[in-house]
Amino acid sequence: MRIAGFMPYAVAGLSVFLYTSVFAEQPKPVNVVNTPLPVEVENQVPVSGQIEVTNSSLNVNVKNLPDVYVTNSESDPIPVFVVNDVFSLREPVQKFVNSNNSSKFEIISVPYDRLLVIESVTARANYSAGGFLEEAYIIGSFSGAVQVHFLQLLKTYEDINVVRYSTSQMVRHYAAPGSSVEIEFRTAGNPDTTIFSGGVAGYYLPVENVP
Repeated sequence: MRIAGFMPYAVAGLSVFLYTSVFAEQPKPVNVVNTPLPVEVENQVPVSGQIEVTNSSLNVNVKNLPDVYVTNSESDPIPVFVVNDVFSLREPVQKFVNSNNSSKFEIISVPYDRLLVIESVTARANYSAGGFLEEAYIIGSFSGAVQVHFLQLLKTYEDINVVRYSTSQMVRHYAAPGSSVEIEFRTAGNPDTTIFSGGVAGYYLPVENVP
């Protein structure tokens, strides 16, 4: 017999009533979120296949790098370029020219199988009274175009008879194979006499397959 939601049971001559709820609790949905957890690996773990790291905030350190073996044969070697060897290819060059009264003259002619790298320039201009220097520059050819490098000449001596300008400075100027390097002094005033001189120092580099 069922009375008001209670179920009777007879245990050892006693009547025991167990309460059963009429309204049972309904099941609820459960969401499982895939949250990445840090994993520390102390021993070696073999990994195969492709590994992708999509979280840019993670730092991945590969400590045990495998050895790299080059298996090319002697008949099919891997080309190697020794960077420091370029210094042994340099051929030092230095030239100085006195032109007397010519304000534009050639200092050096570059061989057809060499590239000239100028690292320093020296120049001097002497004027008699009534003359002074406006500007001076070296002229060369590189990459199919005329290249000009202006020089800063300072007045180093002056009296009633002569004015002298001179300079010696570091530069980086290239001259193509087969070209020439000139220096030009621009003069103002009406000096009776002028004396010009100039020189360059640097090195040649060999050039292959020069037409």
